[in-house]
Amino acid sequence: MDSNVRNNTHSHKLFKISLEQEKLTISLRNLVKQWLISIYVEYHQEFQCSVESDVMISTIESKITLVNSSSIDLNSSGNNLQWQSPAHLLPIVYACPLAILIAASEKLSLSMVMENLQILLKEKLNNITDKSTAKISYLIIDSGWFNFYLHPQMLAHWLQKLLSQVNLGRVNYDGGASGLTIAKANKLSNSFQLLPAQFIHARCCSVMNLGARAKLMTNWQLPQSTFLVWFNEAQNLWSIRLSEYNLLRDLIIVTDRFASQPRSNWSKTALSLSQTTAIFLADCRIFGEVQQRFPQQAIARLGLIAIVQHWLGRILEERLNLPAPTEL
Repeated sequence: MDSNVRNNTHSHKLFKISLEQEKLTISLRNLVKQWLISIYVEYHQEFQCSVESDVMISTIESKITLVNSSSIDLNSSGNNLQWQSPAHLLPIVYACPLAILIAASEKLSLSMVMENLQILLKEKLNNITDKSTAKISYLIIDSGWFNFYLHPQMLAHWLQKLLSQVNLGRVNYDGGASGLTIAKANKLSNSFQLLPAQFIHARCCSVMNLGARAKLMTNWQLPQSTFLVWFNEAQNLWSIRLSEYNLLRDLIIVTDRFASQPRSNWSKTALSLSQTTAIFLADCRIFGEVQQRFPQQAIARLGLIAIVQHWLGRILEERLNLPAPTEL
């Protein structure tokens, strides 16, 4: 798939997609899926496809992947992507071979399908008004692949929407005397393999406690206006370190799996997220000098920790039937 994405980058055609903020879903993969399905349904109606739409929709859904951005040329002459984040942070990209799937199922040439899709896209995008508030992505058609680039503004909207769900969540970060400690969790569980994930969950709760004492939180919740502090002065996300970027990517993966893959390998997912979080905690300070000089950055990092704690807790309790300790 990477070779398909890499080839003929000079032929990229860009389409700007916007979406009203209230329509933003928790799972970014589901957002991409909904958009692709809407395009295919229109294609099916306009060009009278022979294959049943339900069959193709299922196929399309199974082919949406989060790709390795290093395989994509951002500097090709026809790209105009204008990626503004630091050079070491590549964009997060979903891809789907929509045109290839249609061409194969209908036994048509890829060029004919591409031409038909571009007609539909032009009509669809001309109907989008300027009232849309969230820039979702750029859609690039290349050799039959649709590539969705997740831009900083859209990621900030997504993080804020996800954080609002966390703020409505189930855990009081102040464990107090009744908090479940690592020692108590060990007595309740025989799964020592998941101890690193339980440890990181408890550590996230401790960090949230510190955030409350440092008055970065109110009533055990981050401020609902956190969207305003996801950005730095250059209007890029505060997540400029590689460890922050990797954690953000892992959170996207976990959220997608929770939305659509109930039978995922949750032990592996929990351990992977906990390892990425451990690196983040070691590399990215929240309190002390960072809080004093860059309070917005401190709140943004605390927001990432709150989201990690939310998902790790749900994976441990709901998917693995294990305790989620709140104290070290």
